[in-house]
Amino acid sequence: HRALAWALALAAAVALVRLLRRWRREHVALRDEHAERLVDSPWLLLERVRLYHLLSLLGVGGVLAFALRYPPLVPLVASALLLTTLRLCERRRERALREAGDRAAAAPLLCALIIGATTLLGAPHAARADHDDGRFDAIVAPQNKPQSVPSSAASPSLLPGLDQIKVNVPLARFDRAYRALVDRLDTRRADRNAPALLYAESSYEGRAERGHLRLRLSLRVVLGRENVYKRVPLIGASAALIAATADGRPIGVTNERGYHVWHTARTGEVKLELTAIVAPRGPRGSIEYDVAVVRTPVTRVRVRFPKGALQPRIDGAVRAEVKHPEKRSTELSAALSPTTRLHLLGFRDLGAGGTRRARVFAESVNLLSLEPGRRELFSVIRYTILYAGARAFSVALPEGMRLVSAAGSGGLRTTVTRSADGQRVLRGETAYAIKGRYELSLRLRHSDAKGAGEDGSAKAVTQRFEAPLPRCLEVERQSGWLAVEVPGTLELREVGRQNIAPVDVRQLPDALVRSAVAPILAAYRFDDTERRVTFATRRLPEQRLASEAVDRMRVFTVMAGDGRALHEIRLTLRNRTRRSISLAPPPGFKLRSAHLDGRPVQASVDDEGRVVLPLSRSRHGERLTLHVVFASQVDALGWLGTRALELPRVSLAISSLVWTVFAPPRNIYGALSVRGGSQTLYGHLRWQRPAVSGNADAGDDAQSAGAVGAVNTTQADLDASSG
Repeated sequence: HRALAWALALAAAVALVRLLRRWRREHVALRDEHAERLVDSPWLLLERVRLYHLLSLLGVGGVLAFALRYPPLVPLVASALLLTTLRLCERRRERALREAGDRAAAAPLLCALIIGATTLLGAPHAARADHDDGRFDAIVAPQNKPQSVPSSAASPSLLPGLDQIKVNVPLARFDRAYRALVDRLDTRRADRNAPALLYAESSYEGRAERGHLRLRLSLRVVLGRENVYKRVPLIGASAALIAATADGRPIGVTNERGYHVWHTARTGEVKLELTAIVAPRGPRGSIEYDVAVVRTPVTRVRVRFPKGALQPRIDGAVRAEVKHPEKRSTELSAALSPTTRLHLLGFRDLGAGGTRRARVFAESVNLLSLEPGRRELFSVIRYTILYAGARAFSVALPEGMRLVSAAGSGGLRTTVTRSADGQRVLRGETAYAIKGRYELSLRLRHSDAKGAGEDGSAKAVTQRFEAPLPRCLEVERQSGWLAVEVPGTLELREVGRQNIAPVDVRQLPDALVRSAVAPILAAYRFDDTERRVTFATRRLPEQRLASEAVDRMRVFTVMAGDGRALHEIRLTLRNRTRRSISLAPPPGFKLRSAHLDGRPVQASVDDEGRVVLPLSRSRHGERLTLHVVFASQVDALGWLGTRALELPRVSLAISSLVWTVFAPPRNIYGALSVRGGSQTLYGHLRWQRPAVSGNADAGDDAQSAGAVGAVNTTQADLDASSG
C-alpha cells in the first residue's frame, strides 16, 4: 500500500507539472493573439483557484487513504474523480482564458503551490506504516552498538603528590595485581561489545470486554552491560497501561517514540508483566484492535471473546486456530512471526443483528450404487448462503432408504423427524451461523433380501424402482447431478423419467467421477425439486470361466490316396496350475509321438479312452509347446464320394485354431464345409484353398508337414481366429 501510494503521488505530480506547463504555453499564445480581448476577472480567478484546491485535496486524499490502510476502493474512486475534474477544468480553462486576462495565468501556478504544499503535509502520514518498525529500532538499535573501552583508567587520583612517593612491592604481589587489572579490563571490553538488550519471548493473553481489549503481556528480556542504563520498550503508547512489574515488583515507565519505555541499569534475565487496555478502531460494522508491540523471536497470542459465531483473524500469523469452547464464546490462539504490530481484525457475528433474511441455494451431487439386493446412495449437498447467516438445514429423505451417516462442519447436530404429511425429514443445526458456502454429506442405504437371491438360483427377476434422491427444504432453488454405477452383476435399463435430463458421463463433475468404483452406466442433470427417474434391473446369469486355455492350436493333416492320414497337432499354452491335459481322439486314431518343448513325454490313457499328457508349469509366464502326432484311417479316395476328417477334442478351450490339410492332387475337390462339434464359443471359420499343386510351398509350417511325407498334394487351410 505504501509503495502504491507513493507511486500514485509521483505519477500525479508529474502529470500535473506537464499539464501546467502546457497550459502556460497555450495561455501565452492566446494572450499574444487576442491581447485586446482579454479582460480582468477576479471572480473567475477565485473560482478556478477553488477548483484546483478541490483537485489537490482529492489527490492527497488518495495518498492518505493508502497510508491509513483503508480498502483499495477509496483511492480508486478518488483517482476517478481526479481525472474527471481535470477534464472539466481543461474545458473551462479555454473559455476562461479569453475572459480572465493576465491574472488567469497565475491560477495554474497557484494550483501547483497548493498541490505541492498539501502533498508535503500528507507525506508524513503516508510513511505512518513504517513508524512501528522505525520507532522500535530507533530505541533498541543504538543501545546494542559496540562501545570502545580505554586501555588505561583515567580517573583522578585520591592522594596528591603520588609522583614523589615510592613503594616497594613484592614482585609476586605486583604480578597478581597486574593480572587482575588486565582481566577486569577484558571483562569490561567484552561486556561493552555484548548487546545491551535482547528479547527472548512474549506472550499476550487478552479478553474483549465492554468494547475494549484487556491484554496481559508476559515479556522475557536479557539485559547486559553493567552500570549502563538501558531503555526497554514494552508496548505501544496507544495502549493504556494499568500495571507494570519486573520480577513481581512494580516499575515506572516513560513515553518515548510512541512506546512505553522502562529505564533500568539491571543485568541478567528479567520477566516483565504488564496489564493494558487497547481501544477498538476500524470502520463501522467491524471490530479492530491495533497496537504496537516489541519484536521478539517467539510471539504467542491468545484472545477470548464473550461471543459465539465470530471469525477473528490476526495479521502475521504463522499458525492460527479458532475454537468455540462454549456456545457463547470464541477463542483465538496464534503463533506470530517476529513483528512490531499486533493487529486483530474481522470479528463479525453473521447470525446476530439485522433483519435481512438469508437466501439459500443448493446443488447436490448424487452417486447411486446398485448391487444385487442392495441400493446405496452417496450425496453431497453444497449450499450457497447469501445476505445473512444460516444455522438450520433441512433435507427430505427418500422413502425406503435408511440414513447411515450425515456429516458437516461447524459442530453439526442432526435429527430425523416426521413432517405433517408423514415424510421423513433430516434436520441439521450448526453451533454458529454459516455464511458463504456449506457442505452436507449423506449416505443412504436400502436392502432387499429378495433381490439378493435367497434360494441361490440364477433366475433373472426384473425389479423396478425409482431413483432415491434427497430434496432440500427451505431453499430458493435446487439443482444437481445423478450418476448410477453398477458394481454387481445387474443389467440396468431406464423405464421413465420426469423433469430430469440425461447427459454424457464426461459432463459430470470430476469429483463425482473419481468417487465411483465401477463404470457409470447412466448420468443425469436436474434443475427442479419435483424430478424422478425409474429404472429396471435384472440379475445377469453367471458364467463359469475357464482358468486355463490353449492360446493356439496348429494342425497339419496329410492324406494319402488309400485313406491313411497323419495329424500333427501343436498346442501352445501357458500353464499355472494344471498337471496334465487330455485329448479325446476319434475312433481309429493311434498316437505316434508326443513331445513337450522338444522333449519326449510318456502319454497315458484313462478309463474313458482319452490320451492324458503331462504338463509342466510355465516359468515367468512363458509359453509351453506340446507336439502330438496321430495316425488315422478313412475310406480310400475313389472317383466320387465324400470324406470327413475329425480332430481330437482338447480338454481346454482353444483361443485360436489353424488347420492345414494336404490332399492328393489327382482328385478334383468341391465345396468344403466345417462344423464346430461340441464347441460353445467359436469365431469365424473359413476355408482357404490355394491353387497349388505338386510340391506346394506353404512356409515353415508346411515344411514341417512335408516332413511327415506329403508329396504331390493340394493344400486347404482352416482358420478359426477366436474360440
